[in-house]
This record gives sequence, C-alpha cells and structure tokens, in this order.
Amino acid sequence: MRWSIRLAASFAVVFACASSGEKPSFAAPSKGAAPSKGPSAGTGAKEGYDGPVSIPTSLPGVPGMPTTIPGLPPLPGGATTPGSTPSASDVAEGLNFKLPPCPPQFNGVNFGAGITGTILMPKGDMALGAAKVTLVNALGAEQGTTVSDGCGRFRFDAILPGVYKVRFAVRTFKGESSVNVPAGGTHVDLRVDIKFLQIAIFQGSWDKVEKILDKVGVPYSLFPNNKLETTDLSKFNIVFINCNETSEGTVSSTVKEKLKGFVNGGGALYVSDRAFPYINATWPGQVNSQGNSGNAGTKKHTIFDFQLGSYLRGALTIPIMYDLGAWRRLSKDQPATTLALLRDEKTQEPAIVTFASGNGFVGYTTYHQGAQMNDAMTFSLVFFITRL
Repeated sequence: MRWSIRLAASFAVVFACASSGEKPSFAAPSKGAAPSKGPSAGTGAKEGYDGPVSIPTSLPGVPGMPTTIPGLPPLPGGATTPGSTPSASDVAEGLNFKLPPCPPQFNGVNFGAGITGTILMPKGDMALGAAKVTLVNALGAEQGTTVSDGCGRFRFDAILPGVYKVRFAVRTFKGESSVNVPAGGTHVDLRVDIKFLQIAIFQGSWDKVEKILDKVGVPYSLFPNNKLETTDLSKFNIVFINCNETSEGTVSSTVKEKLKGFVNGGGALYVSDRAFPYINATWPGQVNSQGNSGNAGTKKHTIFDFQLGSYLRGALTIPIMYDLGAWRRLSKDQPATTLALLRDEKTQEPAIVTFASGNGFVGYTTYHQGAQMNDAMTFSLVFFITRL
C-alpha cells in the first residue's frame, strides 16, 4: 500500500535523538568502526480506515497492547562509562510511556447477521491495522469490503447467515479464513498467514530488526552483511539491511543492480540508520541526507501519516530513544516523491521516510530496531514493517 495521503493535522509526536539546534540532555558514545565479527513514486491512493474518534480512560484486554515494557539494554561493547547512557529522567520518560487504549468500535445498526473480528500478527499479541478486509460468500461472490482500524478490528453487518470467507491483506501481510455465521452473528480472530512471508535480513553492527520480527512471530532468513552481493533476492518479498558501517563508494554496482531490480519487481526494501548509503547509491537524490551527525537523546516528532496515527491509538506523543550518537540525519527538504511519516517537531527533519520504485517500495528509519524498545517504538515499527 502506498502512503500517498498525509494527514498533517493528525498530530502524534515521537521523542527521538537530540540533533543540531537543540542541546541534548545527555551524551552517548558515537559509533566507530564496525566491530569485527517505472511508475512515479508515491502516487498510489490510501485505503480509508475506521480510525479513533475518542480515547476512553480505560479499556483492558485490548489485543496488541503490551502489558509490560522492556528495560533499556546496555550499549554495545560491554561496560558503560559515565554519560554513556540516558539520564534517569530520559529512561523513565521513555520506558514508562504507554499508548492510550483502543477507542470503542462503532457498532452501527445491524439489520441481520454480522461478523466482527480482529486481525492479529502471527503471534497473536499485536494487531494488523489498515488491512483491506473482503467478505466472500460460498459461491465466491464478493459481499463487501472494509478496512481494519488501528486496533486491527473490522465488522460486516446485515448479511445472511451462512459460510463465508474473510480475506485480508496489507501487501505481503495477509491471510484468509472460513467463517460460519449464525443468525445471531459471530466474532473471529484472524492471524497473518506466514506462508506468504519470505523475508531476508542482512545483519548489521548496531541494529537488529530481527528482534521486532521475533516479537510478532514473523519468520525470516538471516545472512551476514557481506553476503548481499551473492544472495538471490528473487526468493524474497521483503529485504532488511540493518545499520552497519558502509559508504556509497563501497556499494558495488552488482549490489545496486540487485537492489533496484528487486524493488522495481515488486519487492520491499527496509534500511536503517548508517546503512543509508545502500539507498543513496542505488537511488541517488531520492532521500536527502545530512550525514552521521545525530546525537543520542530524546526529541518530539510529528506524525504525518493518518493510518500510523490510528495505529498509535490517537496518541499525541510517543517517546523514541536513540541509544547511540552519530546516527544518520535526514534533511528537512525531501523530494516530492519521498513521504515522511515522522518529522522532528522543531527542525522538521524526517525520522521515517518511504518512496516507491517501479512496483515496490523502499523504507528508511534514522533510528534502530530492537536496540531500545518500548511499546511506542514497537508499535510504530511494526506498522512501518507491515506497510513494506
């Protein structure tokens, strides 16, 4: 699904690393050398969604709401030194944050049998929002379509009792299930079918997107970063390149050709932080960068994607913590075909961007996956990953 519609008025805010123009609240060690060991972009239309309209004070037992928030792990390299970790207030601000509960689902007026349901990630503890959901009768005729809300919920009203198929999809995250609908209606919980997911991860020096995929139960194949040139990408529909020490000059023509062919053919590529040269070398000028000058710390960002705002329960602010300095900052101004889902509230520098190339998509985040997690980061990154 392309993210071509923005809702700048739907403000949710993200705390991120301190960058130039604002003094950071603490300092952390910068990254050094890696440890040894076709169509115009962004022109597609978004689906509608049954998004949040109000936030109740409490709604226990909502699918996708973590009950605990993990602690901040030590920095790479073993023992820490004074000033190398966030201050107590920064940690508390980040780790104590909780998303608002899901708003009540609109019940509508039901003149017959109906189906209500929730679409979940494979492990069953997080929802799949903004999925197109289709109801098909026993003869194979489509009876209706809708879109799951930010909490993965959907409903079909006023249908005849009988056996139906419910199909759902957000690009490669999809599935279907047979549902027997009695006269009084029924509720179903559906899960993403992992058989459609063929994912490759190329390891990095500081980042581990595989931790996020483990969290939601998505399988993957893990490769050393130096195997990118020799790996057959045609076997996969999503490729992740974790943050690692590289430069545009070290990205070979073979790798550039493989990445462009993979994406143009319909694949999705995700790159984080200092693996940015893979994007810049392959699609020069598509994402404007300022270099590896970001500081560790916290900042506020504004959400420019209304579906992400729905997935985050309509929260106005969420904290994202950068565990290390010297991360790759992006420029305020980006090409019109590159969409920024998050922008720094003060500098307007993007933290998440995406663009289309051929039949596929490229996504980039300035911050790490798995290195420092709270439910705000987990939810925003799961949303981003499922859009690839």
